[in-house]
Amino acid sequence: MATFRTVGVEIGTSGIRAIELSIGAQYPALITYGQMPLPPKAVVDGEIVNRAAVVDQLKYLWSESDFSTKRVTVGVAGLRALIRELEVANVPEKELDNVVKFQGQEIIPFPADQAILASRMIGDVTKDDGSIAKKVLIAAAHKGLVEPVLSVLVDAGLDPIAVNLSALAIVRAGTIGLEPISGAEAIVSIGAGLTVVVVHENGIPKFVRTIGQGGDDVTEAIASSLDSPFEDAERLKWNLTLPGPQYATAQNVAIQTTNTLVNEIKNSVDYYDNQSATIKIQRVVVTGGGSLLEGLIARIQQPLRVPVVTARPLSGIDTSGYAMVPEDLAKLEPTLTTVLGLALPEPSGVKPLNLLPEEITEKQAIAKIRKRVTAVCALVIILLIVYLGYGITQYFTSKSDINNLTTQNTQLQAQATALNKVAAQNAELQSFVAALTPLIQDEVNWPTVVSRLQSDLSPGQYITSISFSNYSSSATGAGLTSTSTTGPSITSAGKTITSSSIVAELTINVVGTNGYTDYTSWDSKMNSDPMFTTPQVTSIAELSANASTYSPSSPIQFVATTYLTTQALSNRYKLFQVAK
Repeated sequence: MATFRTVGVEIGTSGIRAIELSIGAQYPALITYGQMPLPPKAVVDGEIVNRAAVVDQLKYLWSESDFSTKRVTVGVAGLRALIRELEVANVPEKELDNVVKFQGQEIIPFPADQAILASRMIGDVTKDDGSIAKKVLIAAAHKGLVEPVLSVLVDAGLDPIAVNLSALAIVRAGTIGLEPISGAEAIVSIGAGLTVVVVHENGIPKFVRTIGQGGDDVTEAIASSLDSPFEDAERLKWNLTLPGPQYATAQNVAIQTTNTLVNEIKNSVDYYDNQSATIKIQRVVVTGGGSLLEGLIARIQQPLRVPVVTARPLSGIDTSGYAMVPEDLAKLEPTLTTVLGLALPEPSGVKPLNLLPEEITEKQAIAKIRKRVTAVCALVIILLIVYLGYGITQYFTSKSDINNLTTQNTQLQAQATALNKVAAQNAELQSFVAALTPLIQDEVNWPTVVSRLQSDLSPGQYITSISFSNYSSSATGAGLTSTSTTGPSITSAGKTITSSSIVAELTINVVGTNGYTDYTSWDSKMNSDPMFTTPQVTSIAELSANASTYSPSSPIQFVATTYLTTQALSNRYKLFQVAK
């Protein structure tokens, strides 16, 4: 549930009180409280006499406190503020206000043009003839009471959003934490200058009486009796039980002075009971700073036949977030009932009785509209500035982008020219590679071949000549076992290889002195060398002249044919492949 803040302001006889609540949680929470004293006679009978003093103290209170807003609900009380019930015809709700204004003149004791009215319907009434009438609760106050209060608030820089009767606020806060009762209940709020008696039934005020007597009357009586300053008499009033002749005199004066107040409270209760045939007052709740006078509550209880209890408005308020010790809050509690009730909203579904004059309400509505229009205009201007700024930014950004693109294009053209040169050089290289590849692809590593041939000779054998020719797949010769369309089948180092593994044909002339059959050792070594295919000895001859018979010691020569395999190729082609 969303929370919101409310601020109530009470301008009383002895001082100004303001309280801020947070509404919306399970219990209203006390956020801020502040109070400032007023000089004697600054407010008399609920009406402001010393405007300057009230304005100054309001300003000082707001400057020294942590209130989060200047929007406030203020209370009014006095002999020119009242609550009445009225029966009106069963008219449509849209016509109810006009009917109330017309019929209200009959029960309001001041001129209609000087009255500020607020009303809400509280039920239907069935009349003797069976017709239905509306029962309406009317709150009324004289403009002369309300307008000065609003004036000092505005001069202090505050924004009054509602004017509430203090009697209604007392009912809202005075019943907090008390067990509900069947019947009526009287709440007596004893202030410094006024005492307000409100009788309600289930939260609906039925009777309000303002008694022009309060705690200051006791103070003034003590000061007069002892011929002492008001401030000294006030100190004596709150210490009546201390020993000493001054305190004893002050106590007697306090009792005599409050006798009238006690009798007026009793008369108010009796009056309501006598007016109501069925519903009687079942309990009296006492609150207000004046109720703290020693022995006063007991003296109020004495003539009444119903229980008298003290109000505990903070019992339904979350005070955990407020920086004040519970003991100090408890001492302060009786003085908070009215201002707390001003900050508390009406229960859900109950229409507030706001006595804010229509002209001020209209001004506030116009101001709210102007504020919204101003906010909208400001927003439009901001959007236009943002849009214009965005357009200018985009223009310069685009211009910068064009310059960047032009620079990049110039760079790309230069790179393209360079790449064209690289491409031409690459084409030349590829042409060179194409021409060079056939020359080195089948290049034989002759030094290695000759070395391997010599290493395969036995001692006393020498190679006198080597001749070679490029390999032809259609040839037959040394080591060829068959021919086919896929080329001959050839063996090398005991393994059959394909014609694709052959690169050249060799004819080798070997001279030896170790015997006629010694070529076989050479043939065996060659047969195991993977660089050559199995050799074929094509001729053997003795080197001795006119030799007709074989002699083991005679030198011989033989001619052999073999093929070189890819093992005899040089590695220059492989290196060339990596390099390119």
